[in-house]
Amino acid sequence: MRGTPRSLSCLLAGAAFGALDSVVNHVSSITDPAALTTGQQVARFLSYLLNAGWAWAALAVLAGWWVRTWLLGAAAGWVSVSGAVLAYYVTDARVRGESFSSYGGEVLLWLAACVLLCAPLGLAGACTRRRDVWGLVAGLVVPVGAGVIVYPEAVWARWTVWVVAAVGAVLSVRRWWDRRSRSASADVGAPS
Repeated sequence: MRGTPRSLSCLLAGAAFGALDSVVNHVSSITDPAALTTGQQVARFLSYLLNAGWAWAALAVLAGWWVRTWLLGAAAGWVSVSGAVLAYYVTDARVRGESFSSYGGEVLLWLAACVLLCAPLGLAGACTRRRDVWGLVAGLVVPVGAGVIVYPEAVWARWTVWVVAAVGAVLSVRRWWDRRSRSASADVGAPS
């Protein structure tokens, strides 16, 4: 029962992420670049970031980190991104004035992908708390996967992602090193 509030918060965070992604996409969907307002340019920049696979993967990893345990981490990864998928398509249907049922095939495809991909990512998030090399590897999952944005016009978004990924990688390695150093110094001072 202890993990329930944290798991629920993962579902709610995922739903908020998915709805935000859909709204940002809608605001930025003007096709004539000359007609873009400043707000639409910001929305387009954000849509490049939010639509990237690494951002959705980061949601699953953060959910796993948040709930802490391996089993709950895997479940939270799946639940958070499944909530994001459902909220994304519900919001898309609302802003476009379409029926949610018209998205049925896409929703099922992405929900199946969530089971296959997001449960392991949630597990990786839970593993980031480990002090061994597996904790380090788990902490580098998102930074290593973050460099790919395929839109050629997304130069600033790409640079932003690379800088954030590099900072994330450095912080992951540093946190791992600090934990290992504290563990080693505790072992040295322990009575035999």
